[in-house]
Amino acid sequence: MMLSFKIRCRLITIGSLLMAAGTFAQQPAQAQALILGNLQGRGCDSMVWLISAMGRQKPDTLRLRHLPASTDTYQMEVMPNGQREAFLSADSLYQLIAIGKSRQIIHPVSFAPGQLLKINFANHQVTIGSDADNQALTAIARDNLRLSKRLWEEGTEMDAAAIARLLGAYHHSADSIIKSIPCRPTVEQYILLSAYTSMRGQYDNLDFINKNRSIRQQIEAGDYQIWPDEDAARQQLLDTPMALYFNPTTHIITQALPKGSLEERMAALRQQFKCQEVINKVSDLMIWNFITNFDYGNRYDEGLALMSRLTDDYHLDTSYLEAFKKRKYATQGAPFPSEVILTDSTGKRIDFASFRGKYVYIDVWASWCVPCIREIPHLQQLEKELNGSDIAFVSISIDQDARAWKKKRDALNLHGNQLHDSNNQLANCLNITGIPKFLIYDKQGRLLHYDAPRPSSGERLKNIFSRYISASKP
Repeated sequence: MMLSFKIRCRLITIGSLLMAAGTFAQQPAQAQALILGNLQGRGCDSMVWLISAMGRQKPDTLRLRHLPASTDTYQMEVMPNGQREAFLSADSLYQLIAIGKSRQIIHPVSFAPGQLLKINFANHQVTIGSDADNQALTAIARDNLRLSKRLWEEGTEMDAAAIARLLGAYHHSADSIIKSIPCRPTVEQYILLSAYTSMRGQYDNLDFINKNRSIRQQIEAGDYQIWPDEDAARQQLLDTPMALYFNPTTHIITQALPKGSLEERMAALRQQFKCQEVINKVSDLMIWNFITNFDYGNRYDEGLALMSRLTDDYHLDTSYLEAFKKRKYATQGAPFPSEVILTDSTGKRIDFASFRGKYVYIDVWASWCVPCIREIPHLQQLEKELNGSDIAFVSISIDQDARAWKKKRDALNLHGNQLHDSNNQLANCLNITGIPKFLIYDKQGRLLHYDAPRPSSGERLKNIFSRYISASKP
C-alpha cells in the first residue's frame, strides 16, 4: 500500500546496489555502506528513509550525504543491519519507506545489482523508474490506495451490490495492469497478491466502513463475484512464500479453514497448502491463539494431551508445548508462578510465600491502563474496610518500564503492597490477556479464584471475602 505525505520532492536516483558481483565477494564480513545513488528534492533530508527486502521485519536506514555545489541533492547510502547477503532480495523486490512529520510512503520497488532507478515524487505520489516492472508496481500501489480510499469515503452509504462491485475492482485493476504492462512473472505474482490481500483486508473492515452491520452477510448471501473462483484462487495465490509479504495472509487463510478443533484445522491446513513457510506461519498463529484462549482451569489435562500429540505428529517446536505447560499456573489449586520475580519500589525481591497465612487478593494492572486506574479508589476503600482481616491486598504492575510504574504509583499516592513484575513473566504464566485482572489465592498460596470480581463489583466481592473470613474463625 502506498500512503502519500505532505512534502515536495523532485527526483531520486538510485544507482547500482553493487558495482559488480566480484566487488561483493571481496568485501569484508563487517557491513559497509552501499551507495544507492542520489536523492534530489527540497526538504528530503527532513524525512527518515528506509529500505528493506520484501518480507524482512527490520528495514535498513538510508543515509543522506549532501553533495557539494548543490542545494537539494543528496547521495543515498544504505548501511545494512547485517551482512550484505541479508540485504539482497532473492526476487529483487524491496520496500522503500519515507516517513515525514505527518505522512509516510510505503512503496514496492524492483531492482537488481547494477540497475539504475529514477524515483520521482509529485502531487504526493511516487513513480519509480521507467522499466516495466516498476511501472506495474507503481500502478498497483496507486490503484489499491485509490480503491481503499474510495471505499472508506463512499462506502458508508453503499448497498451490498455497490460494495461488491468496488471490491471486485481490485481484481480488475490487477488483471488490467498485468495485461497492459509486460512485467516479469514474479512481479505479476506480486501484483495479484497485493490486490487480493488488499481487497480481503478491506472486506474485513466493512463492519467499520458501512453503517449497515449486516453488510458482509448480505454480500455473502448475494450472487456476487468479487474475485473469480475465489476458493481455488485463494489456495493458488497464497500457497507461496511471497504471500507472507502481506500481513493479511495468515488471517485470510485461518478464516477460510473449516471450523473445528485445532487438530482438525491443522490437518486441513496441510491438505490445502504445500508451501512449508505458509504452513509454519499459519500454524504458529493458530497454536498461539489456542494457547492464549484455552480454558486452563477446567480442561488443562485435555489441552496438554492435544498439544503433546500435535508436537509429535507435526514435529512442532517444543516451545509451544512448554508455553502451554507454563500456563498450568492458571488452573485452580496451582501455586503462584515460581518464574515470576516480584520486586518492591526499592528493587528488593519479594517472595510470594511471605503472604501465606492470609487470603491474597491480587490486582494486576499497569500505569497506562485507564480501566485499571478507575478501579483503584474502590480497591483502596475495600482495603480500608478490611484492614486487620485475613485478606491481604497485593497490587502487581506489569509495566515493562519500572520508572513508569513508580511515577504512576506516586502520582496516585498508592500504598500497601505495591509490587512490580520485574521480569515480565506474570501475564504469560497466568495467561492474562487483558487488565485489570483480579485473582484470589488461599492461605496456602494456591489459586482459588482465577476470575475474581473487581473491587467496583461491591457486595459481590465483599460476600466472597466474608465467607473466607468466617471460615478462618476457630
